[in-house]
Amino acid sequence: MRKTELAGTVAVVVLAGFAAYGGEYSTKDWWTLRVRLVAERDTVRQLEAQLDSLARYARALENDPAAQERAAREQFGMIRDGEIHPGRGDPLPVGAAGSLDCGLLGGVAQLARAAES
Repeated sequence: MRKTELAGTVAVVVLAGFAAYGGEYSTKDWWTLRVRLVAERDTVRQLEAQLDSLARYARALENDPAAQERAAREQFGMIRDGEIHPGRGDPLPVGAAGSLDCGLLGGVAQLARAAES
């Protein structure tokens, strides 16, 4: 009976070792893949949130005059007529480069003035 018990114990240990580390994918590999899957899902959620935020921003730039003006001021340093730019010091004349009344963004100033009226 001793040899049978010993053989059974050895068989259980060998099978447990094979289940944990043997085969094409070991338990360690499976656990590593699960951890990576959780991390990738978290990354996807973060990217989806960023994409939603950028889509809202794009819609605002397309449709909202206030957002258009804010973007013109922040990204291009444009100012309204008579305003003094903090970096330039002097007010820009109407239609000067950098004024909200010139170029492609001239419509932004017109829309903003129409909204004020």
